Amino acid sequence: MIRRHGVLGLIDLIAVTPSADAADMRHQIVAALKRNAQVEADSISVDVAGDRVTPRGKVHAWHERGVSERAAWSAAGVRSVDAHIEVV
Repeated sequence: MIRRHGVLGLIDLIAVTPSADAADMRHQIVAALKRNAQVEADSISVDVAGDRVTPRGKVHAWHERGVSERAAWSAAGVRSVDAHIEVV
């Protein structure tokens, strides 16, 4: 007969979320866009609602759109990005 003692399983329901306010998140994203020479930062606006970020604007190439989305994801506290960036 086999006897088992101790913990047999563990379910981790802990979520770690950094606290950041909307103004700080917007500032981080805009700063990341301005640091990147591949994107014209002035052509993109950033809306923040809670932990959801919506970059809007127009870029000239698909890779610029990707750079803009990655900049949005780079800010602390972002849990969702809904990009409305048009390639023209």
